[in-house]
Amino acid sequence: MKVLVHKATQYWWPALKLFLLGACFWYLFQKLQQYEKAIWQQILIQLNFKNIGWLVVFTLLTIGNWCFEIVKWKQLASTVRKLNVTESVQQVFAAFTVSLPTPNRLGEYAGKVFFYTKSERKKILFLNAIHNGWQLFTTLLFGTVGLIFLSSQNHFSYNLKEMMVVGAVLIGLALIAFSLWKKEVGKSGYSLEFLWRKASQLSQSLHLKTFGLSVARYACFATLFYLLLQFFGADISFVETWPYLTAMYLLVSIVPSFVLADVVIRGSVAVWLFSLLSIPATVVIATVLSVWLLNFALPALIGSYFVTTTRLPSS
Repeated sequence: MKVLVHKATQYWWPALKLFLLGACFWYLFQKLQQYEKAIWQQILIQLNFKNIGWLVVFTLLTIGNWCFEIVKWKQLASTVRKLNVTESVQQVFAAFTVSLPTPNRLGEYAGKVFFYTKSERKKILFLNAIHNGWQLFTTLLFGTVGLIFLSSQNHFSYNLKEMMVVGAVLIGLALIAFSLWKKEVGKSGYSLEFLWRKASQLSQSLHLKTFGLSVARYACFATLFYLLLQFFGADISFVETWPYLTAMYLLVSIVPSFVLADVVIRGSVAVWLFSLLSIPATVVIATVLSVWLLNFALPALIGSYFVTTTRLPSS
């Protein structure tokens, strides 16, 4: 029986890796086709030796973004099994590649558990939720401050009907969370109360470090976006830009994305917000595409190598 299981694993694991890689490259190909030739021309015109300093800065910010992500995962996963930097790099990039073709990149959870034994996988799923939760909290924190600032400056106006709809949605979400607080959800049998209690068992220093690294990563990709706007011709200060940047990341993080729609959503939100600053749509779209190439396409290609070299751990 063990021989049959081993034989089956020999076939299905390589087949699964090929499927995941195929889905990833199909996703990248479809994304690249969504942009008009004029946008590509605007990017290519800027790629010359005169702008080498800019390109170095963009590269360093991209590397910094992923370094913070790698360190963050290393310290969390090390509570289950001691992880070195090389293993954390492999797991982060492979999971990212697997997650790209999935809605809201949920495939990241599955991508990471492949590196662990069956007895470790529930803990890894939980730690990955903590990992992503702190990044989402950081986005919500800065985004809320940005939206409040924009509202105070009368950039946005709300009527009573809109406020009532928003209030009803928030109350509805609060009621759902309350009703599920002690209710066991899914096959795991975990309730929100149980997950909260498990999160509380992690040390405060670990939570603080994870939050700090999430803020550092947020600073990297937000700064990258701002500098790319300037690179493509937007004449605006960082102080003027930051509320729009934080609001943009907040809005795109709470809107569900479905595989091919995520870049479209990001681009649409960005064009709308930065049009309030009179920044041309072509500049904004060129920025969104460049950020996507640096922070999504390039890491996905790196992760594809780790996907092909990953071996299932012995149970």
